[in-house]
Amino acid sequence: MKFSQLAWQQNQANYQAIVQQSFNQELMNGTLAREKFAYYIEQDSYYLQHFARVLAKIASRLDNSHDILQFLDFAKGAIIAEQQVVHEHFRQQMNLEVSGQISTASLGYTSYLHFCSHNQAVEVAIAAVLPCFWIYYQLGCHTQQFSSPNNPYQLWIDNYASDDFAAGVAAAIAISDGYYEQASSAVQQQMLGAFATSARWEYYFWEDAYNLHSF
Repeated sequence: MKFSQLAWQQNQANYQAIVQQSFNQELMNGTLAREKFAYYIEQDSYYLQHFARVLAKIASRLDNSHDILQFLDFAKGAIIAEQQVVHEHFRQQMNLEVSGQISTASLGYTSYLHFCSHNQAVEVAIAAVLPCFWIYYQLGCHTQQFSSPNNPYQLWIDNYASDDFAAGVAAAIAISDGYYEQASSAVQQQMLGAFATSARWEYYFWEDAYNLHSF
């Protein structure tokens, strides 16, 4: 079985818990408090700055030129498509305030990804970043399907359900599957463990945003 099939199968319960989180349910219904969304955007901005660095670090450790360019493109997209387009739109349109706080999940998740990108096999680092792509895409598609009319958060929803984002997710999955296939059985298990850890961090990221929790 492919890595992506195993990883998603093993983390299905966590994904369903993410779908049912109050933050994501209220975002889908358009009722999420502006204060909570503002805090989420602030934490996501912090996360993406570090995520882009992690992706660039992974690129520096790869030998295949196609994969190097793909991960550099991922890093570029995290800064431009997500921060400079989506975040800036909501900052301006909703006049979002900045708390100056960092959530526990923001710090913990980014620290974990940095650890994987520097101290673990590169295959494990690749597996660790995949949930950020894949869970966001799945959640975006689900949310778009059931989104309320005139949802103030529609741009966020549409961005993560878009064909462009889907293409990036498909590329990340294909690369992960390829490295898993060539990895030793020990590294394969580490890859599955890294995916599961990051998937749990995704859950706590939204929990902290909803509860306005800081480190």
